[in-house]
Amino acid sequence: MKRSHFAAVAALLTLTMLFTLLTAGCTSGDDKANESVTPTQKVTNTTPTDEPKESPTPTPTEEPQPSPTPTPDPSLRAEVPYGKWNSLNKLYEKAYDIGEKYGVRIYVADLVPQEILEYVSGVDYVNVANITATLDELDYLLGLFPENFFVKFLDEFIDFHDLPFEIYVAGEADHVNAVTYLDYVEGDDEDWHYTHYGVYIDTPPAEQAYMLSFYLASSIASATNIARTWNEEEDPGTVAMSFETWMSLNPSDFVYLDNNVTVAAATALQEKYWEYFLIPSQTMNIYSDQFALFGYLFMDTAANDVTDVSPQYLKKVGYYLECLRKDLDSSDWPAETSWEATYHKMCKKAGVEPGWQ
Repeated sequence: MKRSHFAAVAALLTLTMLFTLLTAGCTSGDDKANESVTPTQKVTNTTPTDEPKESPTPTPTEEPQPSPTPTPDPSLRAEVPYGKWNSLNKLYEKAYDIGEKYGVRIYVADLVPQEILEYVSGVDYVNVANITATLDELDYLLGLFPENFFVKFLDEFIDFHDLPFEIYVAGEADHVNAVTYLDYVEGDDEDWHYTHYGVYIDTPPAEQAYMLSFYLASSIASATNIARTWNEEEDPGTVAMSFETWMSLNPSDFVYLDNNVTVAAATALQEKYWEYFLIPSQTMNIYSDQFALFGYLFMDTAANDVTDVSPQYLKKVGYYLECLRKDLDSSDWPAETSWEATYHKMCKKAGVEPGWQ
């Protein structure tokens, strides 16, 4: 991608939605790195003598013996990347198995790449109970996506060939936070080589793991909008999502706040146009509107719930889902995805037909 592409959408790469929660959990006592000892080198000093002496007859030395091959730990699996904490071996294996199941790569604790930890919060501690709960919830949530969704998501639409979608689960936080993360290395020819793409999650307290549904889905929506911007620049007219059509589904006098956003302004605008926006952050710009829309839809899907929404809002949902099918490789999707089933239930509850026109 060209530098101008990244500059145009750099503000979209960070998805941060803050929820105030009770602080829960503390660092597990046995989560300390194993100490390692580096043997010191033995140095022999020689003192010169006044009179040179004949070199002694060399004494035959023994043939060097190969170091004994360490016996592999039979409890460890060759295919699993293990971290530095032996007490977390089962956690490393659990993350690997879930990733293999759904075509993603999940990093936990110290396996989260250092450059990502530095970018986000630099945490270097873990809460085993919270990470375990997070992995259990991710296992459930990833199963709600169509088969091979994440493989095709990067390879076919965003064009990050050979990059797996990554989920980073590291430190504990007193609030839930997620960041859609893109890391790259710029080459001499000014082309970019992407090294990481995925979502970083500050591990929520175990009882709040259900909130991961919002962040996982909204990160997908955020990344989709980034890719749409790139693809429209490179090949105009190939992206289904139209800004003009989307705006036609909002009130005729509505304008997104963009750079003029404040908490008070967003709250006032959402209250004025409550039939079109569920939360204040949706009034910021089209991107925040769409990733919150998909995030809450998927949250309902995960909870098997149906939120009461207006017919106006359902038109926006219907258009968004129609474009999602067109803009992503949906050839292997079922006739009705999990989130489309939730949308149809919403329409039935509101007494309207699915669709946006």
